[in-house]
Amino acid sequence: MRASKLIERALGVIKVRASEQPITAAEMNTGVDYLNDLMASWASISRSFGYSHVTDPDNETNIPDWANRAVILNLGVEMASEYGATVDQVLYKNASDALRILRNRIAGELEVLLPNTLPVGQANNCYDSYTNFFPNPTEDDLDSDQDGVLLTEGGEPLKFDG
Repeated sequence: MRASKLIERALGVIKVRASEQPITAAEMNTGVDYLNDLMASWASISRSFGYSHVTDPDNETNIPDWANRAVILNLGVEMASEYGATVDQVLYKNASDALRILRNRIAGELEVLLPNTLPVGQANNCYDSYTNFFPNPTEDDLDSDQDGVLLTEGGEPLKFDG
């Protein structure tokens, strides 16, 4: 999306400009400055999502479509003080939620590696019929004597209550 479109929509969100009103060159340049500042501050706290620094309102920002809402709403909140607009609670909450969603999307899902010793139904499935969820123990796995009695680290037999 072009920088000018993001700025127009941000000004519309804070009700400074209606969609049919033209935006002056000075307002557009101010918007470009705010947009670059906002993206620079976001880049310092999380991974980048493809934004290209813009010098002209007609430049492409290279922001993915899924990030536009967060950029527009938060740009509107940032620019509100410049134009004497008041940010209501709904806009502030929407901007905050959009930024949270953006950060979660950028961070991605965490890959969790589970051990292959969990039984089926415990968040781990056996994908082939030859995998044994509880592999047969080897001599190294158990510290036992010849009779199969488990020994504690001190060499005493392990006793169970019950």
